Amino acid sequence: MKTISEHKHKIVLIAVVVVLALLVLSVVVYYGGFTKAKRALINNERVITEAPLPRTFSETSTTEGRFVASSGEDISLTSGERVVIEDGVTLKESYVIAEQEARTWASDAKLVYIKSLGTVTTEGVSSGWEVVFGSDVQKSGYALAVIGGVVSEKKEVVSAAVGYELPQDWYDAVEAIRSIQTLPQFEQATISGLSFYYNEDGKRWGYAISSSNGTVSIPVR
Repeated sequence: MKTISEHKHKIVLIAVVVVLALLVLSVVVYYGGFTKAKRALINNERVITEAPLPRTFSETSTTEGRFVASSGEDISLTSGERVVIEDGVTLKESYVIAEQEARTWASDAKLVYIKSLGTVTTEGVSSGWEVVFGSDVQKSGYALAVIGGVVSEKKEVVSAAVGYELPQDWYDAVEAIRSIQTLPQFEQATISGLSFYYNEDGKRWGYAISSSNGTVSIPVR
């Protein structure tokens, strides 16, 4: 016959198992699934799944590329946390994807600007990008939304910008982000979005990074 002590021990054991099960369940729910929870706890990764909506507009310009308007999460520039965006691509990868579509619209299509639509990681990866081209032949612009690595929307827009020649071997956004990560003023800062635009005054391309410390421009030489 079991003693009172044994019964108490069994009750305590069951209680511990229940608490652990609830703890595991809460962690899984918090991270949005078992796989994400495992990646977060074991690999120190935070997985973000999102599908930002394309912006609604019918007219654009070269100047528009300077303005960063992402709708994603703010990501720390220096915490060391690895943020993974499912099906995300870099800014330069979005250009390669969109350019194929733009060439079918106009053989002389040239880039006007690229801007993020969703969360941007410190590796320069985002779930969505707005990529705009111009054409001297078409006398208009062509805006494409690259969401999850594919073109989800494309439309002709009013634009006087015909696009500009890109620098040879231009570096991706991650290099621009790294250039500010070591600066003291960005030690506690977060990044909320970025764009790649043409500076008509300086006659050169540059990155605009939107952070909690303001927007910083980095020329591409």
